[in-house]
Amino acid sequence: MIVYVHSHQKKPVVGDAPLPTRDLAALLKDQGIKNVLSSDEQLSKLDKADLFIVEVSSPSIQAGYVVAYAVNMRKPILCLYHHSINKKDVAYLTEGVSAKLIRLIEYGVESIEDVLFSFLRQKRKKEIVTTKFTLRVPPSVVEYLNWKQQYSHKSKAALIRDGFIEEVITKDEAYQAHQRHKNE
Repeated sequence: MIVYVHSHQKKPVVGDAPLPTRDLAALLKDQGIKNVLSSDEQLSKLDKADLFIVEVSSPSIQAGYVVAYAVNMRKPILCLYHHSINKKDVAYLTEGVSAKLIRLIEYGVESIEDVLFSFLRQKRKKEIVTTKFTLRVPPSVVEYLNWKQQYSHKSKAALIRDGFIEEVITKDEAYQAHQRHKNE
């Protein structure tokens, strides 16, 4: 997993203040994320990120760009705002965007690790579904899905998605090699 981190804050943290990129990146590495890209040196590598974490306590053109880019690419985004900021002042970031795609979460010095851990656990546990895809299937597949749905208590979409991930993606050796190479 490659995480792109951005914060407009540049000064090291003194007390309970909004976190700079460097501190967010260090927290992510402490939580086992090996590939952390940051806006301090790699704005040109946005396209490599699997998810984005953006500190939005201070208005910034660059933060807005990163959020807009991630939304356009349909990548999961965690927008963090410091507890000293009124949520109304940053809520515009999530207007008109699916809650499955973007999260706006308040944090403080004592809660930041838990906030990051929770978001990363969700991302690791189950990929956030962000793209809708229309698929036409023959009646025999519909019959099977109707039957399977009764016994599995999953939606037809979940049956197809989970089955595809388990039976095709994870067993495609060429694609898995591609992913390993991409994450190096």
